[in-house]
Amino acid sequence: MKKKLPVVYFYISPHKQIPADRFVFRKEYDVSMGITDGEYCHILQTYWELKDRDYPCVLTDSVPKEGIVIFHNDSYNPCIKPGRRLLLIYVRADKPPIPNSQLNVVPNKFLERNEKTYGLWKNYYIPHWLQPNLIPRDKSRGNRFKNIAYIGTRGNLCKELKNKIFEDTLKSLGLHFYIIPLEKWNDFSNIDAILSVRFFKGFSSKYIINKTPQKLFNAWAGHVPAILDSDKCYKEERKSKLDYIQVETFQETIEAIKLLQKNPELRRLMSENGKIRSQELSSEKICDKWQLFLNEIAIPEYYIWSNMSDFRRYCWIKCRFLIWKLSLICAKLIGKQYVDSSMTHKNG
Repeated sequence: MKKKLPVVYFYISPHKQIPADRFVFRKEYDVSMGITDGEYCHILQTYWELKDRDYPCVLTDSVPKEGIVIFHNDSYNPCIKPGRRLLLIYVRADKPPIPNSQLNVVPNKFLERNEKTYGLWKNYYIPHWLQPNLIPRDKSRGNRFKNIAYIGTRGNLCKELKNKIFEDTLKSLGLHFYIIPLEKWNDFSNIDAILSVRFFKGFSSKYIINKTPQKLFNAWAGHVPAILDSDKCYKEERKSKLDYIQVETFQETIEAIKLLQKNPELRRLMSENGKIRSQELSSEKICDKWQLFLNEIAIPEYYIWSNMSDFRRYCWIKCRFLIWKLSLICAKLIGKQYVDSSMTHKNG
């Protein structure tokens, strides 16, 4: 006799309005809400993409008593706890871990492999969706190299790239650097290179471990070269020097910009490489990863959890909470930082 499959739920918190007409809402979402709202871009979009491919799942604003529930940090409530027949999957984005989920979907490969979980929960990396309605660089710009852009929250750009010295330096090179407004985060049409540096060398950036490589992914899909910092999330994705240029100091940033300015062939090669790499991040490929995760990881884990004794589940929950508290204390002691940006979408 075949086992009854658990229902897979995508949970949106009750104060959010679940759209009755998803097609009308989706058009609006793609250009506004999806950029900033974690629940919409991580939960609602994933639900839609799977539903479009006839994967059996349910969108809900109430927590069921049994099944598999996928939720985002923005909808997390400490009162939501695993039940005997309830498996919780936490989509972390760029947030810290929580004590109540059995499985975590984490924002980068480094966390999947290296975060210590003591066997009490499991991390799995699934790439996030590319920026909705992304407009690549306009082909008519050809070999033009003038506009260097930062796409993201201004507060997440290092201070050295926001001062007049940097602005004047680029002006002397005949270049323009600007921070793209939120409503234009999907538009790469007039951009010749992406620059994104959160911290230069000297800051304890090695402890910032929960960033997403989305800026790199979107640069690939936008067909523009990227100049990025040395964050682990980018290094984990790198296969060749054409993927992006890494910088660790202000001077290296200027030299990287000059290198691109003087070398149109390098820009062309990086653009072509990005087109190839972005194929790994198509909606179809990411949907395949979600379906594989749900079918091969989440559903078997649900059966394991459901068949545990009540005592074993109780011990798991208590141990998990204790380890979570200790990990927070240790993180403070060693200075580890979980970047908790208010902008939790693709460019975070």
